[in-house]
Amino acid sequence: PLSLDPTRSLLPNEEAKHQSLLQSGVHEIAPWVTLLSELQSMEKESREWQQEHSNHGPPRNVPLVDFYEHTLAVTVRSKQRSWDTMPSSVKKPYATTAMCHLLEIAAMMGIYWKEVDRARDQYRAEGNGYILTGSNVGELGIMFTLQICGKSRFEDNRVIPVDEVKDLWCGFVSTLFWSKVRDRGRIVFSNEYPNDLSFLMLGSFNEIAETMGLIECNTDTANYFRTYDAKHGHLFPLPFELLGMLGKTLRIRNSAFRMLPNPTPYHWDKNSFNIRELLMEYRKRIGDTEADLPPVPQIEALIGHANTLVAALKKDKNFNTPGYSMPLLDTVHNVLDKCDWFLMEIGRDLVRMVVREHFQEGLKLMNDKSGADALGPPQAP
Repeated sequence: PLSLDPTRSLLPNEEAKHQSLLQSGVHEIAPWVTLLSELQSMEKESREWQQEHSNHGPPRNVPLVDFYEHTLAVTVRSKQRSWDTMPSSVKKPYATTAMCHLLEIAAMMGIYWKEVDRARDQYRAEGNGYILTGSNVGELGIMFTLQICGKSRFEDNRVIPVDEVKDLWCGFVSTLFWSKVRDRGRIVFSNEYPNDLSFLMLGSFNEIAETMGLIECNTDTANYFRTYDAKHGHLFPLPFELLGMLGKTLRIRNSAFRMLPNPTPYHWDKNSFNIRELLMEYRKRIGDTEADLPPVPQIEALIGHANTLVAALKKDKNFNTPGYSMPLLDTVHNVLDKCDWFLMEIGRDLVRMVVREHFQEGLKLMNDKSGADALGPPQAP
């Protein structure tokens, strides 16, 4: 609310009242003013939902995270212009931004690109009740227009407001080995530092194949992702498994937001498996005394983590927000931090070796014709 006056914007309901006073109707409002209004609504609605979500759970002694602790937000700077410099084809004041920032804003609002034709300068994105279109305008460049075509929602679908999610929108994944001292002004891509596990490229099938080379998989493993009829997954596509193994935990402490952009070309199908049942089975298998697992401290720690998560899941059923209550999110976050600490302690070389063997053997088994029937039908990209 404090930013409404400095940005000279209104909330959508207030803007509607303002528009009703204009004799010429809605077309008097410049699209970028509507964009600012919708961004204000995004922050307001998501904050209210988070507070309500927390109130439905058990009492908490720790306050929810404040807006000023978010590392991903939209900033506005005013600039004086003269009508004499306005292009003849533009009838309203316009706002300027970088293309990369526009992509980020669209992703924050739940808008997904349907058409990106750089040859003809035609751009179109839709989603969450919005349509964003762009085309080339003489004397100015590419101009975008935002239209409202339905009702938007900013609740549990709100993207986690952290800076690192900007990498995910471009298919790059920050891993647990990413250094906080690295300059965030420019992303250091994996192909620039082949031996660095700080970033993974998962944006396309070819980039996934290159990532297999990054973790030193053999050529056959990389080529599976360049082959149309090869199998790339079991319960879910393997790149999601790599994302879970090495991806950095981006959730903000004491926050209910948990949505992340999908950095892969695959679809995350929640109906294909139940992750809670998967956890139950994992706890059962890792604690099986007849399994060929040595009774070392690391295995005992994993058994303890599994028991902690199972206990948290059982408690979660008693809350009014089952499935993603704040205590459950906090428990999962704590366990992930402990696992990340262990992996960083043993070093990235050993982690690389384990991940390499896992993917090499897994993809080889899934694409072995003798075991094809047991693993299900082929998955086409």
